[in-house]
Amino acid sequence: MMSDALVILKGLEQYQLSLTHVSHSKELNNERLEYLGDAVLQLLISEEIYTRFPNLDEGKMTLARAALVNGTNLADIFLALGISNEVLLSKGTANLPKERKLSIYAGVMEALIGAHYTQHGLQKTQQLVQLIFKFDELDWSKIIEKDNKTKLQEYLQQSDMELPDFEYDFDSVSEHYNVSAFFLGKNYLAKAKLKKDAEQNICLQLLEEVMSASQ
Repeated sequence: MMSDALVILKGLEQYQLSLTHVSHSKELNNERLEYLGDAVLQLLISEEIYTRFPNLDEGKMTLARAALVNGTNLADIFLALGISNEVLLSKGTANLPKERKLSIYAGVMEALIGAHYTQHGLQKTQQLVQLIFKFDELDWSKIIEKDNKTKLQEYLQQSDMELPDFEYDFDSVSEHYNVSAFFLGKNYLAKAKLKKDAEQNICLQLLEEVMSASQ
């Protein structure tokens, strides 16, 4: 239960530091814990996917991990804890719209994981992550079999990259939709009878390109 996780987190020695954003204090903030927590989460989520799906290839495991360890999902998990009002921000940052603060909330969630790891070690942090993410309750089929555009968006978000702009046009002669994009210094093009299929095709191209570039 999330309330159990909250009790654990509130008992951390570095709980307050984990909730301190750099805008509030440039000397004492959660950036180092966030850095550590990100690495710990990457490892633990990777291990969960590796163990749970012995036949899944590297590419699909990477995408499944990106679906779980991304800013939006981490922010949602943190907001569900009900402690967003405890995050220490500068006055200006605190007045930002909620959607502008999602990356901050995601960072706080990572910082909390980092703080737990420093205090309790990897095994107990693994138990906490299982508690927070509720692995046994997830619809893994949806996570693994998401459409190409969703996979691309989540992978890019995890890498702090933006989805490129797509340009669409319809070829009345061939009766195909063309979708083009400029990405990582290259031009990409896909075509299909249906606009949605053309978009999915180009997203697959971009996904393969960015995953290859990151290896």
